[in-house]
Amino acid sequence: MAENAQEPAGAPAPDKATAAKRSNRRIGDILSDLGYATHQQIEETIKSEEDAGLQLGLRLLRRNIITDVQLAHALAVRLGVGFTDLSHLSDIDPEATGVLPERIARRYLLIPTALEGKTLTVAMVSPGNVFAIDAVRAATGYEVKALAAPERAIRQAQDRCYGFGADLENSASELASIEVGASEEEESLDVGQIRNEAEDAPVVKYVDSLISHAIQDRASDIHIEPARDAVSVRIRVDGRLRPTIAPPKNMQNAVISRIKILSSLDIAEKRLPLDGRLRVKLQGREVDLRVSTLPTIHGEKVVLRILDKTAVRMELEKIGADAKFLEHLRVILRRQTGMILVTGPTGSGKTTTLYACLNYVREVSKNIISVEDPVEYEIEGVTQVLARSEIGMTFARALRSILRQDPDIVMVGEIRDLETLEIAIRASLTGHLVLSTLHTNDAVSTVTRMVNMGAEPYLIASTLVTCAAQRLVRTICPDCKEEYAPTPALRARLEDLLQVKVPDKLLHGKGCPGCGGTGYYGRTAVFEFFNIDVAARDMITRRASEQELRGLQKTQGTGNLMENALRRALIGDTTVEEALLLETSL
Repeated sequence: MAENAQEPAGAPAPDKATAAKRSNRRIGDILSDLGYATHQQIEETIKSEEDAGLQLGLRLLRRNIITDVQLAHALAVRLGVGFTDLSHLSDIDPEATGVLPERIARRYLLIPTALEGKTLTVAMVSPGNVFAIDAVRAATGYEVKALAAPERAIRQAQDRCYGFGADLENSASELASIEVGASEEEESLDVGQIRNEAEDAPVVKYVDSLISHAIQDRASDIHIEPARDAVSVRIRVDGRLRPTIAPPKNMQNAVISRIKILSSLDIAEKRLPLDGRLRVKLQGREVDLRVSTLPTIHGEKVVLRILDKTAVRMELEKIGADAKFLEHLRVILRRQTGMILVTGPTGSGKTTTLYACLNYVREVSKNIISVEDPVEYEIEGVTQVLARSEIGMTFARALRSILRQDPDIVMVGEIRDLETLEIAIRASLTGHLVLSTLHTNDAVSTVTRMVNMGAEPYLIASTLVTCAAQRLVRTICPDCKEEYAPTPALRARLEDLLQVKVPDKLLHGKGCPGCGGTGYYGRTAVFEFFNIDVAARDMITRRASEQELRGLQKTQGTGNLMENALRRALIGDTTVEEALLLETSL
């Protein structure tokens, strides 16, 4: 790998970079010289008490002022070493990684990239760490040439070269070499034989590696889908499914049975859908998985929903809401009564928003109870009840019991029927704050949906405080974010939609290994809301049409989902293309 062959997007001209390199000044001065942070941002960070014990570069990184690529580049300039963003993982020499034990690479956050003669080139988060360099030298016997590299890129390279990705590929190869005694379509296998196959070391290793690989890649779901002659395995990352390494067809039953054993499901039952749960521990953190099986003509399809608490932002300030909606939400959450409804399709982040709301109002003096199906995340200080319709524990029945438990705030996972809706309305009328979700396309149609379910308009007007609709949009990858000039036609369309002047340059991601070539990394929520003020209550009571309600919402100046997403695109949170996709979902 060539030294200093790459620079992050927006790197300065060579003469400026050289001047910064010769200056040998503080990291803050170098970041400023390179144009990555302003003097004001640096001074504000130094004066802030937040993360005061950390180094300045890490504090700037945590405040999203700089990216890890920019920090690594500035560190390379300061130390006079090479820089790499590890953008070509194929350039990492397997012989180089093979000479260094994984435990040392992970302990010191580094990855060997090349081996030439007696010199081992190593990409490091801290290329000035002499203890790390000495440890590599002692373990390998080679001289060490250090390069600076971003932390996230190093961790991903480690996982692919040492850990999860390599383990997954190796375990799939081991499965392919196993012979089983019966075909996957044969129904006569006894339970003992199924269990023995499921507990074979290669099967156990493959399932463990698949789950670990998916968690490390920030997946929300794992899909194992049987076909006639093969098995497909896909993981959902940032809302999109992408293929990953699958087991051979003849090991389909064993892999699925292993997952069923882990989630305490009946491995002999293949004719009915089953639901289970399991918990894994990965790198010191516990992750819950919900397991669902579905019989198909080619065997059982399995979907594992990954519920990683550390990946979910349960603070109100971090759900992605703009300042106007956030302030509105804070005000109404301080109320003692009323009903707040969040709407959107499955997977749009509604439950996470409700959890963030509960987190905001949570205090010792309040009795907060929720009824959910399922309980996705446990929240300290909140009594969480699991609805189980198969035994008669419906949302409505649970809600009736909850109201006898002297609650201050009640969260209902989803209002699915008139009975639940009526109890929720009655609860809000009798001095409770009720939070729940509905399935509607936008905020205004929430009112229409409640009326269509059978609720009296005057009761809706008396209890509903606000209704918000939300969607998730992908955010631009910070490591490959770059500017581009919008076409005249796109500029005209955006200005017509938003009634603002569009900047000469917009942002998108060009694609890099860190984001899997997509240009996106992570997702954020966009919202629209309909404030139930005096005018709205009057219109709801007299059964105004949905069109009239939309007209009122427009005068409130809150914007619709697509408009709000486009505004986020103009400031570089997401792309225009991603925001315009919301037009087709409305």
